[in-house]
Amino acid sequence: MVLVRGRVKIKVPGAARVDGAHTGDGPETVLAFFGEGDVFGELALLDGTPRRDCAEAVENAQVLVVPRSTLLGLLEERPDFALALGRLIGQRRQRIEARLADLLFSSSRERVVRILLELAETHGDRTRDRVEIRLPLSHQDVAGLIGVSRETATIALGELHAAGLVEMSRLRIAIPDLSRLRREATGTPVGQLPGPGGDAIRTDSHG
Repeated sequence: MVLVRGRVKIKVPGAARVDGAHTGDGPETVLAFFGEGDVFGELALLDGTPRRDCAEAVENAQVLVVPRSTLLGLLEERPDFALALGRLIGQRRQRIEARLADLLFSSSRERVVRILLELAETHGDRTRDRVEIRLPLSHQDVAGLIGVSRETATIALGELHAAGLVEMSRLRIAIPDLSRLRREATGTPVGQLPGPGGDAIRTDSHG
């Protein structure tokens, strides 16, 4: 499904992935995943130009297509709708800027950790500190989201799995302890926490 001029899509059930235009050189880029209730194609409202990105259902899904003319009418009649759309666009821009910064300054492992935290926030089912990411994620999908090869993503995911930071089954990823993964993202080594006076104290059983 190509994102075309003059249409905005609203996901009903199921999940979809939006891929960037691919020229055949370098790794494929995954721009985002969308689940139930998510909106995509919203930039068509602003400039009306054709999009080069493509959306693909990754499981059985239904999509509600809303004409641009209908949404433009809502923007004029409902200031609260315009504010909500502006917040949505702003949040997505912030995520894109964060990913660009990661491309420049973060290791592949750090980028995998951060994208898993993002997906846990946007597509996670949480029970206490455990989060199940409710998307069918392949290693290639993770690689496409952070701009690395599949092999690099597989190595990073394997390291996180070995450290007990993620659990993986076929096309599913779970985070058993969200706080531990967040500490990994901020650079605090797993097994160490700041003690009184700022000194690091170990939390494992090896002393």
